Amino acid sequence: MHKETEIQGPGKNDQQKRPLHILDLPYDIAFVIFLLCWDPNAEGGHHFPTVASHVCRLWRQYAVETPSLWTYLTFRTPFPEIEKYRVWLDRSKEAPFDLDIGWHPFERASIKHAKAIMRLVVPHIRRMRSLRVNRVPVKVRRLIFDRLDEVGCSSLETLYIKKEWYSHIQHSQVQRTFRPFWRGAAPQLKEVTLGRIPHEYFIHQFSDLRLLDIVSGNIFNPSAYNNAKTVQSILSLLPNLQMLRIDREFWTGGALIQDMREFQLTLPPITHDSLRELALIAPQSDSDAIIASAILPSLRYLRADPESGLPIGACCLPILAQPARNHPFPSLVNLRLAGGQNPDIALGLVHSSQMLFFEGALAGLPHLELLDLEQVNFDGNKHLGCLARLCPRLKRPVLFCCSGFTLLELRSVIRRRGEELHRKRAIGLNCLGGISAGQNFIVTVRHAVFAGRRISDQKCVGRYSLVVLDPAPTLGLERLGMAQDFRWKYEALPGN
Repeated sequence: MHKETEIQGPGKNDQQKRPLHILDLPYDIAFVIFLLCWDPNAEGGHHFPTVASHVCRLWRQYAVETPSLWTYLTFRTPFPEIEKYRVWLDRSKEAPFDLDIGWHPFERASIKHAKAIMRLVVPHIRRMRSLRVNRVPVKVRRLIFDRLDEVGCSSLETLYIKKEWYSHIQHSQVQRTFRPFWRGAAPQLKEVTLGRIPHEYFIHQFSDLRLLDIVSGNIFNPSAYNNAKTVQSILSLLPNLQMLRIDREFWTGGALIQDMREFQLTLPPITHDSLRELALIAPQSDSDAIIASAILPSLRYLRADPESGLPIGACCLPILAQPARNHPFPSLVNLRLAGGQNPDIALGLVHSSQMLFFEGALAGLPHLELLDLEQVNFDGNKHLGCLARLCPRLKRPVLFCCSGFTLLELRSVIRRRGEELHRKRAIGLNCLGGISAGQNFIVTVRHAVFAGRRISDQKCVGRYSLVVLDPAPTLGLERLGMAQDFRWKYEALPGN
């Protein structure tokens, strides 16, 4: 490898630089490039180390001398590549490795292939960092975990198990005796993902989990009360849990709970200090009951999936209307308030008695950044004005299928929010921490309902002034005092 990058010709004072070749890359930079380009979970990504080692002699040297490139062992072909991964394990040296076993090698000679994989892996098992066992036959799964129980997995941190597809009767039969690591052979286990695998054994056996992800149609029953107790049991047994995700497969909607304060009298909430993210795919009644049954001071995210927030019923507003010091979720970053169950019909609107707690609920959320309001009735602009002064870090409120407000009032809210920021800055206060002068406050209005009719998507944007962008609605906006093309532009506030 060339160490000099400058060439000086004889008799010349000026130095001439030759262009650097890719082979001039030092090892540490090439190593970073390898890691940035390699995604073992992408299609064909597990072949990258072999491909990189066949580019040229230098790259082969770099690849072979990088143990972390050879640490992802995946068995997803009809014939397990035993010799290939024997070489990989040798090249990985003492680096922790990840093992991914799919169902593909076990369609025919299942036990034979399972034994071959375990013979390969067991001598290095103390270095295994994560294990993924995906839809393998029951007898193969037993063989794998029986062998691991014997030798122990002292470095195992992440476990993913997904059950093969069976009928309900077979499910109850094959799961009854499945107890992996029952001898305490995985003391470092921190993250567990279970696909149609009963969770009760794991929450009792591994009390130091940080992440628990459950996908199962059997975890909940039709009773929202019992389902909330199930989540309370999980949280009480896992005091250090930071992320809890539950996907209740094949569910149907249950009856909504009307008064959460009465519900809390029958099931008092428990406090869990570590949980930072709660993700639920379940009926609205289950989500509301779970929210009402927990006090989570560190909770930042409520999700339905990675792309959308968890819809919270308006019945939860009374229990959210607490001062910041008593708020059940004082660190919450996102909130999705659902006033109705059907997003195509703006009829299931929030009852006025529940909306009385809307302002109080927002007052206890100083860290809120994302607010989605779905099918909410603002009752003649009564409950819209609080957005001008609360939630100082709020960036992107979205109004979907909402009613009971005017766009003129929405304009006033955005203008007042900017004036408040300017006033705080003028006296040297930073009460609106997290908001900067160049930051846009964006209000998106989707399918708003005026006089029982709906207009198309709009976006209200501004540096605490207002610009409303296309597409332009044509429904009676003249009556609201707005131009036909629905474009507003105001001068930026002083200092912005």
